[in-house]
Amino acid sequence: MGRAAIRNFLALEASYKWLLFIDSDMRICRNDYLEQYLSTTCKTVVYGGYQVANGDKDNLRFLYEKSCERKHTVEERKKKPNRDFHTSNFMVYRETFLSYPLDEHFRHYGYEDVFWGKMLGVEGIAICHIDNPVSFENFESNSSFLDKTEEALRTLHQFSHLLKDDSRLIRLAQQTKLLHRPVRWLFNLCAPQLRRLLCGQRPTLSLFNLYRLGYYISLSQSSHKSIIST
Repeated sequence: MGRAAIRNFLALEASYKWLLFIDSDMRICRNDYLEQYLSTTCKTVVYGGYQVANGDKDNLRFLYEKSCERKHTVEERKKKPNRDFHTSNFMVYRETFLSYPLDEHFRHYGYEDVFWGKMLGVEGIAICHIDNPVSFENFESNSSFLDKTEEALRTLHQFSHLLKDDSRLIRLAQQTKLLHRPVRWLFNLCAPQLRRLLCGQRPTLSLFNLYRLGYYISLSQSSHKSIIST
């Protein structure tokens, strides 16, 4: 069905006026979690954010999330309230969610929440941000995270016409358009080795970011199937 369709279905099945969505790999880390949500004056959508627990420095997902942690503070999120939103931890008025459901064209992993926040902004509905995080503690293996990253990049490429103003990666790819042919050639040549390094014991974020850019640019080839053998 896809994550968007599942969430829409759950909202239809719910009985009460408020919905609370929490990703299953998150942990409640404060005793007043529900009180913080219930005491907010916002009547539409409230996002509580998340924090990153301690993890293995050889784990690529942990390194990535930790590097982004400073962007998830409530002060930073409020600067671009409808762009800095994730479905990992939010409360929404049920009628609002039913009136503006997640776009079910997003059937694969990634970016359905980014597009939803954008569409709410178009409709004049601002997302409220509060300091009420859940704890991110479940970090999948490096190979699983790379698989998930590749799936998200395929989603981003598929909906690039809708997300071009909301993705730094798309903007970077557009800025380097003249280099796409050599980048694709080099990436297809080196991708198996890069993947082995990223799945090994000493992954680095700089290499991961290069891999993401190369993979995304390579998606402009005629086939959107897996570029490299896993």
